[in-house]
Amino acid sequence: ESERAHFAGPPSHAHTLQAALASNMLLSLLGLAAGGTYSWASSIYSYNRDAWMNDIQVRQAHDFQYENMQIATHGMSREEVRDRTQAAITKLSNYILVTTLILSLAAEMLVEGQMPDDCADFVLNVYMLCLGSAIFYLVLSILFGVAASNIIYESSASLLTDKVPPPWNSIDMSMRQRQDHEQTRAFERRPWHEIFLPPLFQSRRWAPSWQR
Repeated sequence: ESERAHFAGPPSHAHTLQAALASNMLLSLLGLAAGGTYSWASSIYSYNRDAWMNDIQVRQAHDFQYENMQIATHGMSREEVRDRTQAAITKLSNYILVTTLILSLAAEMLVEGQMPDDCADFVLNVYMLCLGSAIFYLVLSILFGVAASNIIYESSASLLTDKVPPPWNSIDMSMRQRQDHEQTRAFERRPWHEIFLPPLFQSRRWAPSWQR
């Protein structure tokens, strides 16, 4: 019995050894729990960041397509304005051409036309009055046509520059507004409950009420 007591050692040493083993096991468990929590949080952070970057790329592609549609729409509107302007100017040019031909015929009749010597004076007066009035109104129509062409040019230029301008200003403003939201630090400025939200809880069915 004395030998057993000698080998067993004092009771205080046994309790100290058990306490040390228990504390070491507890520290190991805490270390494993901390390491597992850090690994889980790191994987969640990486997954959410990659998903956020993917969403940013999809949103950029959508915005790029929308801006291209805006540019194409404005281009079509400007082409329509140019086509209508060109059609109106072509029509006026045809009218001016026909009027000029008629004016040349009236001027030839006025210059080279001859009246019989035995015609009455009032017939000559009426003939010259009618011919002069025709020439006067033909000249007025040509002048009005030229003035209308100039007004059409000025109106189309004002319409293209003021009413239907290219959408560069709005596109630049929208790109500046999206610049801060498309950088990596924008993800880090989000709330923690969004950064570390597990993937299965991000769906509409499992998401909390603040995310629906």
